[in-house]
Amino acid sequence: MLNEKMFTNRILNLISRSKGNKQFLVDELSKLYVEMNPADIDNMTTAERHNFGSPLNKFADEANVRNISMVNIDLSLYSRNSRKLRIIEYKHGNEKISNGHKEQLEVYSELGALSNKFDVDVSIVYSDYPFSQGIIKFIEFDKVQNKCIEKHREFKSQGEMRMFLNLTDKRK
Repeated sequence: MLNEKMFTNRILNLISRSKGNKQFLVDELSKLYVEMNPADIDNMTTAERHNFGSPLNKFADEANVRNISMVNIDLSLYSRNSRKLRIIEYKHGNEKISNGHKEQLEVYSELGALSNKFDVDVSIVYSDYPFSQGIIKFIEFDKVQNKCIEKHREFKSQGEMRMFLNLTDKRK
């Protein structure tokens, strides 16, 4: 355990090493916090939270789960009344989606197309906060062609995005 003098010296050293880079400082302070509080919530640094999304994903990676596509879905919405399920992956406006991630979204879409009980939508939202504009890419399984096709729709307001999230948009 660090005593007060050691802790102060570590903080001053981190500030000096950061050279104004706030993200470096946040990451290093997060590591220091975890070091000082090992039984804390998830024992993950800021960078690990960004890369893995959850402690379970980190554990699966450390357990060397291989030959399996491992993704973290950003949002899943379900309406009991309409039995509508919307699976949403989020990417920043300029961010790319990996092949494995896209393949898994296509599997969800195909499974949804096979369901007679639920209306399943699978999509990727490309935007940045505050979500006043962006693109929604719908991944739909075409039973005739037996493959997934993509449809794009631009949204130009937070209102359009709210409708999409509330499952009230009429896209079909």
